[in-house]
Amino acid sequence: MAEDRRKRLIDELLKANAILGHTPSSAEMDELHKRGLVDFPHSSYSSIFKTWEEAVLAAGLKAKRSRTRSKGYTEEELLSALRAFVEREGHLPTQVEFNNNKDLPSWFTYFSRFGSIKRAFALAGYDYDRCRNVLDKESMIKMLSDLSECLGRIPNAKDLGRKNGVPCRKSFERIFGSWSNALKAANLVRKPKNKQKKKKRGEHDKTKLLADYLRATELIGHHPSTEELGKKNGTHCYRTYVKVFGSWQNFQEIVEKVS
Repeated sequence: MAEDRRKRLIDELLKANAILGHTPSSAEMDELHKRGLVDFPHSSYSSIFKTWEEAVLAAGLKAKRSRTRSKGYTEEELLSALRAFVEREGHLPTQVEFNNNKDLPSWFTYFSRFGSIKRAFALAGYDYDRCRNVLDKESMIKMLSDLSECLGRIPNAKDLGRKNGVPCRKSFERIFGSWSNALKAANLVRKPKNKQKKKKRGEHDKTKLLADYLRATELIGHHPSTEELGKKNGTHCYRTYVKVFGSWQNFQEIVEKVS
C-alpha cells in the first residue's frame, strides 16, 4: 500500500515537472494542485518522504536550490518588473507565472523582500482585491466604455495599458476573440461613412450627355454630326450615345423634344 502511494506521489511530481519545464518547488506544487493540474499538494509528500527535497530526488529530479535572488534586485527593479508584466499581460501574475516567467523575478523573491505578495502589489500601485478578477468581460467592457467617455472618442490600441489604467490590447483580444469584438461588446462601433456609389467604368449620366451635346450645338452653330462628336467639341464619342440611349435615333428624338 505504501509502495503504491509512493509511486503515485512520484508520478504526480514528474507530471508537475513536465508542466513547468523544471523541478517544481513546494509552492509551485501547491499552485498546480490548486488549479487541478496535479493530484497532490506538497504537504501530501510528508507521509512518505521526510522532506520535499527527498521526494524530488526520489523522482530522479534535480533539487532546486533555495532562491536568494532577492538580494540582486533593488525594490524599484522588482516593482518595475511587476508593472511591466501587468502592462504586457493585462492582469496580476499568479504564483506559477511568477516562477515560470523569465522576465519576472520569482514569487519567493517578492515574498522575502516585501513580506507578502499583496504588499508588493500595493507598492506597485495595484489593489489585489480589485484587480484579481479584472479580466471578466463585464469589467473590461465598463473600463473600455469609461475610457471612451474620458477621451471623447473610441479608444485605439495606443490608449490602452497602464497609463490609462486598462488592460492591454492583447488582453482584450484574448477575452473577446478580437479587438473589433471588444469594441462591439462595449457599443463602440464606428458608424460607416456614407460613401456615394461609384459609377462603373463606362457608365454615363443621360442628362450630362444631353447637356454636353446641346452645348456643342451652341458652340458650332448646328447639331453635331456623328463625325463631329468627341473631345474636340466637348462631347463623348458616337458609340457612347448609342450605348446609353439605345440608338442614335432615340437620342435624336430626345434632342428634338428639348430643342
